[in-house]
Amino acid sequence: MTHTEFEARRKAAGRKNGFLKALTYLALSIWAVVVLFPFYWMVLTSVKSYSAYNSEYVPSFFTLSPTLDNYRQAFTAVPLGGYLLNTLIFAAITTAVMVVVSTLAAYAFARLRFRGRRGLMGLYILLMLLPFQVTMVPNYLVLDGLGLMDTHWALILPGCFSAFAVFVM
Repeated sequence: MTHTEFEARRKAAGRKNGFLKALTYLALSIWAVVVLFPFYWMVLTSVKSYSAYNSEYVPSFFTLSPTLDNYRQAFTAVPLGGYLLNTLIFAAITTAVMVVVSTLAAYAFARLRFRGRRGLMGLYILLMLLPFQVTMVPNYLVLDGLGLMDTHWALILPGCFSAFAVFVM
């Protein structure tokens, strides 16, 4: 094979790779539009007035008169700020405690040698097979027995101890 033949094949392969790359980016761009469209539609609908939303027989993909009145009404009708704060507190504490507990338990399973380690890990794996509905009533009874009902801890503690998190760690 001469040098010019080699260069011609290399350029043809480069064009083929470039075409495949362009086709891949086109497919990914179309998929991104499909995935992001519901979010766009949600935001668009939230900034339309009630009359503009109900008067449309054919949905429009933009609005000429956006309004933030829907957000004002939502935040004044119920204490959404308090709900958001509760959610942030719950998520932050649950995540922090779960990381600490799961890391310590996973370290014990991975590095320490103790009797019954394999059996206990097998129980952890079996625990992952149980659906939430099976453990819901026992969790309720334990939290009620501890007097934690109607507190943040009743939401936080059951989420802090996850067999899946220990297994992943």
